[in-house]
Amino acid sequence: PRYCGDDAKDHFFFKNKNLDKIKQLNMLNQKNSSPTVSLLESCEKLNVPPKPHGLVRRRGRETEINLRNFSIGDTFASALSEGMSALPKINKVNLSGNRLTSVGSCAILSKKFLK
Repeated sequence: PRYCGDDAKDHFFFKNKNLDKIKQLNMLNQKNSSPTVSLLESCEKLNVPPKPHGLVRRRGRETEINLRNFSIGDTFASALSEGMSALPKINKVNLSGNRLTSVGSCAILSKKFLK
């Protein structure tokens, strides 16, 4: 999966552009959605603009997600939690400096760490 590195952001927006086709292929092949597709589907359902924050990063450890000062609100946090729940290696998330209430923070943390 492409979640880290120079082409990760391009890959995210490619999936966003082709989301309908990807969803059809997943249904046809009975595949579970990838973390990116899960996030994009949630953004679509919640009517929030898709952003790669949280799934895509230029550099850093595969086990950490740094969302510090990304101005993330509760609605996007809910969408993001769907994608993050499918990332197997994450064990640390920095949510400081955002517009999150306990609702948004719990959405992310409960899906990822309280399975």
